[in-house]
Parts: sequence; C-alpha cells; structure tokens
Amino acid sequence: MLIGHGQKAWRIVRVEDLIPGDWSERAVQMWHDERMPDPWQRAPFRVIVTPVKGGDEHMMTVEPWHFITWHVLPEHYAICAECGEPAPCIGHLSAVEAAREIERASEAMELPDGFCPACREPITHRQKVFRFAGENLLNPLGSPMVRFHQRTKCRGAAAAYEEKWVAADASRERSLLTLRCEGFVTVHADGSGECHGRNDGIDCPNIYARHRMATSCAYLSHGCPKCPPGSRHGCRLASGLNTDGSPS
Repeated sequence: MLIGHGQKAWRIVRVEDLIPGDWSERAVQMWHDERMPDPWQRAPFRVIVTPVKGGDEHMMTVEPWHFITWHVLPEHYAICAECGEPAPCIGHLSAVEAAREIERASEAMELPDGFCPACREPITHRQKVFRFAGENLLNPLGSPMVRFHQRTKCRGAAAAYEEKWVAADASRERSLLTLRCEGFVTVHADGSGECHGRNDGIDCPNIYARHRMATSCAYLSHGCPKCPPGSRHGCRLASGLNTDGSPS
C-alpha cells in the first residue's frame, strides 16, 4: 500500500504493535486513566515505510492522541511536473493559500468599524465581546480596537486573532480563548478539578485552559479518595472555580 505523508509517497512495509514498556509516558498515563483495558483500541503502534523508489526504512509511531487518517495513493499517482512531489504539491497549495489570504485581506479592508470580523454583523452595545487593543492586525486603516462577538460561531476567529495579537507583542497575555496547559485534568463529582502535569499541576495557568485531556475521577484505577462511592461523575468542570480548580 502507498500513502502520502510529508509531501512524499511511501510504501508501507509492515505494522508493528508496541508493548507497554515501549510506550511514551503520556500514552501510559492515558492507558491508566482509561482503567488499563486489554486490548486497548488506542494502543500505540509503529508503521514501517520506505520511499516508493526504494531506500532506507523509516519508522512512524502512531500515538493514542493522533487523529489516524491515511492519505492512500494509487500505484499510479499524479506528481507535479515542476518539483516532482505528489500532487497537489506544496508550491500549488502555497499559491492557493496566498490567493485566499489576499481575498481575506480585501474583505477585512471593506468591513466597517463596529462590525464583528468573524460574522461580519454589527456589534451592539448590549452584546458581549472579545476586545483586542492596539494595532489593527486585520485592517491597518481600521479602528485600533478590534472586537469580536462572544458567540460560539465567532470564537474560532477571535482565538485565531488572539494568536496573532499575542505574537505581535510578547507583553500581552492570553485569555481563555487560547490559554493552554500540557497537563491532564481530573474532574470530581462536585465539578471541581485538578491538573496533573509538570510539577504536579503547579505550572497550570488556569483550570479552564485547554488541556491535553479531561477525564472523570471515576476512571482512576486506584479510585478517588475525594468523592463518595456511587456519586455521579462527569468530565465537565463547574463554573466559578478558582484558577487551581478548587471551589470558590
């Protein structure tokens, strides 16, 4: 079987299962959080490939958090006449993206002040908004205060803008739109939570930040000493918690 990966075509030689001793620390933690099922459907494995025209073997490790999809190529696949990459090549994709950026920039320049850049609808004084002060990164001639609705459909565009906004000035602080933590959140029956990451969660910026994973304490292999047996559990944090996840 041929697959496309990293703008190259590869031939799959074999697939190898990994024993728990060869798993990454993060994979082992996820396995424990799910009560160590055997077999585990999300167990890590390796895919051994070689270039289509022959060469050294390459190893791809598929982890539990990877979104497993393969771009399968036919034996006779199209290539770019300019660079030889499988079509569509990176050059073509870059040209398409550049055209889209020009179109988006033109639309942003045409948007009047006081309109949400995401939904392109007017913002009223009663609506909740995300505010970004400083240089307008969408329209240099526009208002220095860029505002997005706090609607669900506008959050993605607001988060993308915050990424650019923070990158433009290192002194700016992220909001919960883009705040992330590399730890794992355990949610208790009362809706409180704990972050289990580096330094036992001490470095966690906010319990409501986007974490790698959130699980109920009911799935802990050793049980939860904080919650009574038989209590109802979920993976959703309660509102109004302190930044460390404790009840306010």
